[in-house]
Amino acid sequence: MTGHFPSELTTMLNEVVVILAGPVDPRFPELVARKVNAFAHDGAADPKRGAVAKRRWDSLVTRAAAALDHTSRLGTAMWGLFTLVVVVVLLARGNLDLTKIQLQK
Repeated sequence: MTGHFPSELTTMLNEVVVILAGPVDPRFPELVARKVNAFAHDGAADPKRGAVAKRRWDSLVTRAAAALDHTSRLGTAMWGLFTLVVVVVLLARGNLDLTKIQLQK
């Protein structure tokens, strides 16, 4: 990568690495709260900086994508099981002889 990053970004990333990679510290939430404005003084999330409410279309698209992913995974699993059952049935009936399959010429 070429180009320069702002010094504030470099400093912030170095501090995050020190906090996350450092030894286990019971004051971890306080340290994070001091570094990031999204946390209150006790380490809890600042209610003033809550997540932006999703719009209706965002929610619909997110649910549709999740359903499509679920359906795709289910379809792939069912196809794999079907293929396995077909191979086992053909082997059991003697219609498939694995020693006679020619993979290359």
